[in-house]
Amino acid sequence: MHYLGMAALDMSPPIDWSASLVAASAAVAVIASAAALMIFFWLRRVRKRHELFYQVAAAAVMGLAISGMHYTGMAAAGFPEGSVCLSAAVLSAGA
Repeated sequence: MHYLGMAALDMSPPIDWSASLVAASAAVAVIASAAALMIFFWLRRVRKRHELFYQVAAAAVMGLAISGMHYTGMAAAGFPEGSVCLSAAVLSAGA
């Protein structure tokens, strides 16, 4: 979703992407969300009184996955000096 939104921006000159940081953002998203899912599935085996702890831990790890992917993805995007968004008028609420 992040990269689709970035691709929707009609930039002049175009966004200069760092391939290594794009790959790192994908790795962060996959690894951290997989960890969150593993914690969530461990809920089946924990006692009722520990359930809330595992739910909070799974939610926190998923939050780290989302924010980690977002910020790594934004670091991957390079905007050359003087860049202009040609779709700004279409994206504004007043259009």
